[in-house]
Amino acid sequence: MAVLKNGRLVGRVGNLVYRDVKGRTIVQSRPRRSKRGFQLTSRNSNFSVASMAASALYRELKDFALNLSTRELYNSIVSLLMGNPEVLQPEGLDNDWSLVPDSHLLPVEKRRSLPGLQNGAVGLDFAEGTYRVQIPPLKTSQIADSIHHVWKNVQEYERTFVLLYYDFETTSASVVGRWTSRRTKKGAKSKSVLIERDLIDLDGFPISKGLLVLAVGVRLYAAPSSSSYLNRPDYNPFVVTGIWKKH
Repeated sequence: MAVLKNGRLVGRVGNLVYRDVKGRTIVQSRPRRSKRGFQLTSRNSNFSVASMAASALYRELKDFALNLSTRELYNSIVSLLMGNPEVLQPEGLDNDWSLVPDSHLLPVEKRRSLPGLQNGAVGLDFAEGTYRVQIPPLKTSQIADSIHHVWKNVQEYERTFVLLYYDFETTSASVVGRWTSRRTKKGAKSKSVLIERDLIDLDGFPISKGLLVLAVGVRLYAAPSSSSYLNRPDYNPFVVTGIWKKH
């Protein structure tokens, strides 16, 4: 409420505040308290954690994808983690590794092409300190028209995967599993592959919490003697097949 003081109006009238400053009347808008203060602080904290995880994973995934990935992958991981804030919490009730929602077939770059080659989905499951990766065969006899312009130049290919581990405590990402097939001629029949290994970190200790990221890809070659890949920015058959969490 405003009052007259020495002939001047001092105090609040509605959303306006009258102040007497060195003999002059100053009128200001009434300050308002932000109701989103806690939410903003929490969101900023989550973004910081998500950004550190995305940066560490992006570096490893970019190397795996032959350096053809774009910042779109980093942005996708940040958005995914921000959309699932329970993943970023230091404690949780996960009894086993669980797939982060919407992390299936996370694009390494916008024009992902691997689903057009695979005859089925890649599987990952865990049992008694081990992990198993099931890689389906390639449907090399039924190539989609959208990728035929590259496939017609392929003579041989390799299938490959990488399993990454992100530790929230050290904010670091490392490769804990890697596999690459022998070169296969394009006309040969493709087969499914099952790889089972111990789930351990670089020091040989069991991995019991954090994030696990599985990415798969195909390396294409124009000639048997060639060491150069046909993979290129408009056709980059690498994809993140899922992110798993455990607290």
